[in-house]
Amino acid sequence: RPKVVRLHAVSTHAPVAPRMRVHAGGFANGHARPRTAGTAAWTDSDATVYGGPGTAYGELGEITADSAIRVDRCTGFWCQVRADEADGWIRLAEVSFGIAPSTLVSGPRLNYPPGGAGVCFYTGANFTGSSFCLPAGAVTRDAALNGHDNSISSIELEPGAKLRVCRDRNFRSWCELITQSQGHLSDLLDNAVTSWQVY
Repeated sequence: RPKVVRLHAVSTHAPVAPRMRVHAGGFANGHARPRTAGTAAWTDSDATVYGGPGTAYGELGEITADSAIRVDRCTGFWCQVRADEADGWIRLAEVSFGIAPSTLVSGPRLNYPPGGAGVCFYTGANFTGSSFCLPAGAVTRDAALNGHDNSISSIELEPGAKLRVCRDRNFRSWCELITQSQGHLSDLLDNAVTSWQVY
């Protein structure tokens, strides 16, 4: 008798992975990141929160001006943020990354009272190299325009002076308030300062 071969049906479809749930803030499986994760920042103005990096993703809520937030990432003109009021995406133009001197989110405003004294900038550590000095009230929004971009390594303050320095033009990216002379700027600012304001 001919041998009978039994054929078993075999699926041609690849296994389907379980779907991952994403909540409004964009975190898989409903697990939000710790509230202390991400970069400390705050909102410059009332910010509408969207479900993705663009207005086409739909509105999720609003974060009021001067609210402390945590920024997880930025892409193009949008940043994914977390706040007490809402999690999601807001416009990069509505985010300020400056910090106050005590803690990361002790601000949020950087409108420091005037110190009434001048500041000197040096290209070398410990107040060496080429230098220039500025009086209280001086503002530089883009040091590339005056030839001093990414060239400062130490800063000397007269008694009572205060200085805000930032990595990017127009006081964006990482900022610090300096209230005493710094022979060595922090790693984030050494040869990386692009904008500043003397108080």
